[in-house]
Amino acid sequence: MQIWSRTLHQIVSEPHLLPFGRGIGMFPVKEGFGAPDWPLRPTEGSKHYPHNIFLEMLYETGIAGLLPFILLTFVPLVASLRRWHALTPAEKSVIAIYVFDLVSVQLSGSFGRSNMEQFFLGLAIGIIALKRAEETRASSRPVGQGKFDPGYSV
Repeated sequence: MQIWSRTLHQIVSEPHLLPFGRGIGMFPVKEGFGAPDWPLRPTEGSKHYPHNIFLEMLYETGIAGLLPFILLTFVPLVASLRRWHALTPAEKSVIAIYVFDLVSVQLSGSFGRSNMEQFFLGLAIGIIALKRAEETRASSRPVGQGKFDPGYSV
């Protein structure tokens, strides 16, 4: 909680940086630990981040980065909940894992090191795309044709 409050204090104390942020990876620099280099090797700077992915996005990319990130994160969740009745149990479990991962990222996530969220986001988007394609295919079928008609083809 202390790191969250310190991050919020820094965001509020510099309102002129709110629209576009401070730059990706600047949190550990401002804290005095140096620049992070997540992909190469974990340095001291890679170990310091706000431990909340949305706070980190607001701090480093500002509102201009946070809004698209929120849309990209929550639109697939809302779309999957709208089609919840049409999902198979395996597809529902993927969405549940995505929600679990999204919640865990709120407690200790880092944008630079959170690859699992991106993986499950991709799975959720893929499931939604398949369901939308099925709905489009079903609505464009002529009346009287269905899955079990001899003239039906996939």
